[in-house]
Order: sequence, then C-alpha cells, then structure tokens
Amino acid sequence: HVMLPADRFETRLMVEKLVDYDMPVYMRIGRNPIEDCYEQEPESFVIGKAVCMHDGDDITIVACGETVRVALDAARLLKQRGIGCRVLNMHTIKPLDEQSIIKAADETGKIITIEEHSIYGGLGAAVAETIVQHRPVPVRILGIPDEPAVTGNTKEVFRHYGLDAVSVSRLA
Repeated sequence: HVMLPADRFETRLMVEKLVDYDMPVYMRIGRNPIEDCYEQEPESFVIGKAVCMHDGDDITIVACGETVRVALDAARLLKQRGIGCRVLNMHTIKPLDEQSIIKAADETGKIITIEEHSIYGGLGAAVAETIVQHRPVPVRILGIPDEPAVTGNTKEVFRHYGLDAVSVSRLA
C-alpha cells in the first residue's frame, strides 16, 4: 500500500494506524519542513479514505502529501475569484478512495490532480483510471514530467514545475 501524509498531524495519525496494519506499506514523506494543513490533529484517520479539506462545487483538486498545502492555497485564491474548489486530501494512493473521486466528478465536473511525483504511475494516473472507467470528466494531471528533475528546496521545485498555488489556480 502507498500513503503520503499531508502534514505533521496526519503523519502522527498515519504512523499510529500503521503499527497494527497487516499490509506492507510504503509511506512517502518529504525531507523539508512543510506548513500544516490541519489546524489541529484530526479526530480520526482512516486508511484508504480521502479527506475533504475544502468544499466547492466548481472544480476538485485531488492532492497528496506536500501538495495538499498547495491545493488549499489554490482553493483560497480561487475563492477570491468566485470559483468554488473542493480539495481532496488523497493520503492513501493504494488503496485508492474511488468513491470520493467519483462523487467529486459527479458534483464538480472537473478535476486537477497535484503530486510531488512523476506524472506517470502515481496519483494522477490512478485518478484518471478511475474517472475514465466511471465518470468521464476533464482531468488535468500536475506533477513532475518524465525528465531529469531540477534540484532545489520544495518551493523552488514546485514553482519550476507549476505546482505552486498561483500556477494551479490559473488552470481552474
């Protein structure tokens, strides 16, 4: 199974759940400090169940790991433009919460995925596979292109690849 916590609060909850989890897990975390996405530790954490971090009816951003903060900031910028953006924190890539994706497709009609990973074989690919099989709507996959990646801190790399809040909000 594959999991990516969004911040320190979710990391703690995820690790606590994994102590008694009976499946092998790859948990990916960045090496640089990141801003919190939660104001306080959530009351619960369910492996395989996405968390709606921001409500909206016009577009959905599905993010994981470090990009959840970017998605929340983009949603704030979109709200200033009168665009309601739902943000799904897909902390578990496998098993994937297909029902949350299908519901978002039904209710918002457009999806953007953001990940700090290759655009091939990650969150975007998993979401696109779900969408094409169940609710075909426009999907835009944002991530690291299939090329040698640039180096720098998280903000520099995200800015270079258009994975920052301003760049993402321009795509909505």
